[in-house]
Amino acid sequence: MIIAARNFAKNYAFIKPKNDYTIQCYLKLKIACIVRNQSSELINQIKAQKVNSITNQKRQKYKRSNFEAKSKKKQMTQANIVTESAALLAKVKNLGNQRNELKEQIEEAKQVIEKQKHEAELISALMKRGELPALTDTRTQLADLTAQIEEARQQQAELQQQSRDLQAKIDLSIAIREKRAKKEKLYSEMKILMNSYEAEKSREKDLKLRHSQLSSELLKNQFTKRQIEQRLAVDVPPPPDIEPLQRKKQSLIDQTRLVQNKREIFAQELEDALQKHEEMVKEQEKYNQMTEKIESIDPLELQRQILEMAALNLDLRQYRPLDDEIGKKLAEMQQLTEQCGALIIKTNEVIQ
Repeated sequence: MIIAARNFAKNYAFIKPKNDYTIQCYLKLKIACIVRNQSSELINQIKAQKVNSITNQKRQKYKRSNFEAKSKKKQMTQANIVTESAALLAKVKNLGNQRNELKEQIEEAKQVIEKQKHEAELISALMKRGELPALTDTRTQLADLTAQIEEARQQQAELQQQSRDLQAKIDLSIAIREKRAKKEKLYSEMKILMNSYEAEKSREKDLKLRHSQLSSELLKNQFTKRQIEQRLAVDVPPPPDIEPLQRKKQSLIDQTRLVQNKREIFAQELEDALQKHEEMVKEQEKYNQMTEKIESIDPLELQRQILEMAALNLDLRQYRPLDDEIGKKLAEMQQLTEQCGALIIKTNEVIQ
């Protein structure tokens, strides 16, 4: 391109320009069109490279969904919960990697556009003479470029908002994963409490059986004592000492009371654990809804919008306008866009 520009300058060096400023504006507009075409070609190449990776990801998602559908039919166990949490973490990491790749591609496209702009400025420095179109044509082209730039800025703002929403969803999924881990911990603790409750229950049964046996023995001893008293009318030896049996009976009564108190405590703890389990089930339903919303986003459409925004993001503030009225209008448009951007940022902060 530089060699062609030099040849053009040598061949048409004898032509006198009508107006240096109009020549520069025309050349800059022409250079902007060339940069835009080259950037669109670069974007198409990037899209073609990403189509295969996206199709492979869709196949993997389809296989993964079939596997998850089969596994969900079985009874949920602690091992399945751990595998699902690991799969969720992998999905979150995959989304983060895709976002980083998109950022890197946008930076590469911006660098290519800056390089092409620099080359175009060198060409415009060489091509300072030549025939130019009418002033009305340059104004119409300038108006079209301003409209395209405004559209690109709007798309950029929308894509930034979408990226913020995606980051918020990723943070929410990470928080839900942490809550799920807490849920697993509470579930294991609840299982331990249930086991201890069952053990205390069996111990209580054993104590009741022992108490009934001792009470039956005591009744038998009392009955034999009465029979002996009836048979012996005169001096009889003193009765056997029953204080150890009474102390044993009192200790058994105390143990049964203690077991009953523990049983009430375990019942209260079990009720609290079940309530926490219900809350965790509700949070799981919310999490499933959020995952469905996240998976419904089309990454190909998002990538296309980001790349088009990067290709159309041309800044005309470095070019001098042809007319003062056009310059005022451009300044007003720029001020309005800045105000809109500030309002959008404030609304996003309020929403967050």
